[in-house]
Amino acid sequence: ASLVAQLYSPMYQQTGGMTLLMTESYRNGAVASSNSWGPSGSPQGYDIDTLEVDIGIRDADPVEDGNQQFSYVLAIMNGNGGTSTQGTPDEAKNIFTVGSTNMRDGSGNQIPEINDVSSNSAHGPCLDGRTIPHIVAPGCQTLSTVPQGQYELMCGTSMACPQVAGGVALFVEKYRDEFGVDPSPALIKAALSVSATDLSGNSDADGGTLGHPFDAKQGWGRMDLSSVMVHPEGSVRYFDAPQILEQTGDEWTTTVSPFDPSKPMKIMLVWTDAVGHGLGGSTPAWNNDLNLVVSSGFNSYLGNNFGSQGWSSIGGLPDDKNNMEGVFLGPTPPGQVTITVTATNLNSDGIPNVGDGIDQDFSVVCYNASAEPGFSISVDPSEQNMCAPSSVDYTVQVGQIMGYSNPITLSSNPETGITATFSSNPVVPGTDVTMTVSVDDTVSDATYMFHVRGTSSDQSYHEDDVQVHVSGSLPQVSTLLLPVNNAVDVSISPTFQWYSGSGANLWQIQVSTSASETDVVYDNSSVESTTFQLPTMLSPDSPYFWRIRSLNHCGLSDWTSWWTFRTTDVMTVLLVDDDSNVPDVRGVYTDLLDAFGFMYDIFDTNNSNNEPTAEELQGYPFVIWFSGAEWGGFAGPGSAGEEALVSYINGGGYLVLSSQDYLYDMGLTDFGSNYLGIGSYDSDVYQTSVTGMGIFDDMGTVSLLPTFANWTDFVSPTPEATTAFDGDQGEAATHLDGAGHSGGAVFLGFPIEFLSEDNQHAFLQNVIEWVDGSSSEPCPADCNGDGVVNVSDLLAIIDAWGTNSGCDVNGDGVIDVVDILAVVGSWGGCP
Repeated sequence: ASLVAQLYSPMYQQTGGMTLLMTESYRNGAVASSNSWGPSGSPQGYDIDTLEVDIGIRDADPVEDGNQQFSYVLAIMNGNGGTSTQGTPDEAKNIFTVGSTNMRDGSGNQIPEINDVSSNSAHGPCLDGRTIPHIVAPGCQTLSTVPQGQYELMCGTSMACPQVAGGVALFVEKYRDEFGVDPSPALIKAALSVSATDLSGNSDADGGTLGHPFDAKQGWGRMDLSSVMVHPEGSVRYFDAPQILEQTGDEWTTTVSPFDPSKPMKIMLVWTDAVGHGLGGSTPAWNNDLNLVVSSGFNSYLGNNFGSQGWSSIGGLPDDKNNMEGVFLGPTPPGQVTITVTATNLNSDGIPNVGDGIDQDFSVVCYNASAEPGFSISVDPSEQNMCAPSSVDYTVQVGQIMGYSNPITLSSNPETGITATFSSNPVVPGTDVTMTVSVDDTVSDATYMFHVRGTSSDQSYHEDDVQVHVSGSLPQVSTLLLPVNNAVDVSISPTFQWYSGSGANLWQIQVSTSASETDVVYDNSSVESTTFQLPTMLSPDSPYFWRIRSLNHCGLSDWTSWWTFRTTDVMTVLLVDDDSNVPDVRGVYTDLLDAFGFMYDIFDTNNSNNEPTAEELQGYPFVIWFSGAEWGGFAGPGSAGEEALVSYINGGGYLVLSSQDYLYDMGLTDFGSNYLGIGSYDSDVYQTSVTGMGIFDDMGTVSLLPTFANWTDFVSPTPEATTAFDGDQGEAATHLDGAGHSGGAVFLGFPIEFLSEDNQHAFLQNVIEWVDGSSSEPCPADCNGDGVVNVSDLLAIIDAWGTNSGCDVNGDGVIDVVDILAVVGSWGGCP
């Protein structure tokens, strides 16, 4: 497909300018136009501008003989939810009106909320009651061109509309290749809307919950271009103007059956209606009324009559307003159905320049529909495990299409040593058959795939693939490699490695605090590789034991013997440099860590969302993540980085995130709420001083000394979190410990580099005490904090005897004999 840029202003302001724009596009060779503009930003009803656009859909070049059809794709107004917040010409009947869903976060990462209608998107309906938009597509945030040849993430229906226009262009190309002609605008709308994704249960632009299509918020749902472009051959039926309806009561019918009886069948009728009145307001703009009826036996389904589950239901009333009508038969459809399109009320010239003054054409698209009798083959399940010699059963479903009754002969082609037999053969379509797959003891351990074919008496055939995963004996015992037995200074998130014994498919690893299963602290029986990094952190400077056993489809090997290792007592910090280097603030952090004598590694995101993975974070008990003066896209972790940090914190890791623009770029995500403890925020409140609270309460009130623009935030904690710093403009930081004090996070809505050097040191000292104190049980009897309860702790109590200032082991407010007894009772190493 090619793009042609066209200047719309001031042409649209001329008399007939809206139609002239489409004429110029058509004369430039375009088959469709993408339009992110309109003469009015508020609803006007079916006014003259709207009328002109509907003219151009049918006949884009009024000077040329005949009709020149043209697709007009329009971004609905950025009306921010509500009701009927569209503009002009959004209410045209024959254009393709597009709303917006979420796409990415402010950092450019795909977000799970892609099926939420974005808050900018307008809601319908039209002032006369017709339903718009017709479809939605991701538009917030989406890469878009900006002046000076650049790209930026932008949010708007103007970002969603070009995606649908691109989909239109690709479908036209596909249709040309397959049928040698161009599809009509009506067929294009039908093809893209019938396959759209139902957004039920997700949010509308106001944050409310969406129902099923067809509605005035999502239209027919989110465009699913892959379903439009890629589907089994013969599974979609296109009927583009199969008949001209010339008077009220005329009908067109066809019969189809499900191509795959296990999946829904969807049918969409669209017609290019005669132009409306052009008067604006709420006066009805529709003219010719067609009705879609799909019948199966005694049941009839009317277009746009959907039940609570989103599938068509019998009964109801015909839709007399919209020129798009759908029937969705599911979750499993009936067999053969008859589709009828009826001219319920023809009163206008739907096809100018053709025939008389009253007529109407239409298009129908049927998904998962076959027009030819036939059969299908499907095997369930598609794969199974087996310990040979043995056998397993599969179900072969021989589906019937449109009453096809020729006998079907089943066959298969497995490897030598594998046989497949069928409980019935041949069979009549519409029958389920049991296929028994037997494997003898000559078959090697491996995965085997073969075809199950059904061949009709007329020599037509269909087939499905089957896999069987074979093991012939128990796996052999593995050989341990790393960490070597009696290793020391091992990472607190160690990587284990071993040689596999033959016949293994998976492995089970156990890590214990003793050479006993009773003290296991980690157990995973589904390890897929012989190299495995522990996804949690062990205690520093502590002994551990590990062992492996192998698994396959026959069972378990014996365990290896226990090997032991001791973890390192050195804290290594991961420093995530996420700043823009304007200015480069890394030196503040490296100088601070150097002053404390810490070892550290640096992960530089290079001002992008290329961020550490969960595997890269593991092994660091403490992560400092800073974004400096970065803003406008990549400040702080993106969605993938947040997901990695969830695993890290859940595994016992500690995070300090220092970013005054993380919330500006990302908004309040689930990670921000659940792991950073942010309840609410307000960007750019310009804090000038902060007061330490909770784990930072010894810092008192300190001034912020900006070394770049001060865009500091107000940050309020969730009920589960606490305020880490209060500020002169409200709360400025949060602190949230993980469950059971395993892992946690401190989030600062101001940069650490805004603190003086002394206050930076005080801040880090408090963080260290938090990490050390949270990761081990308290040891009150260790008066001097050397990790051992001994005579020095007794001397400390004696020195402070009778006072309330010193080593008050039992916390009763006085240092006395009870504290001495507590020390003696805890003699030795701290837990």
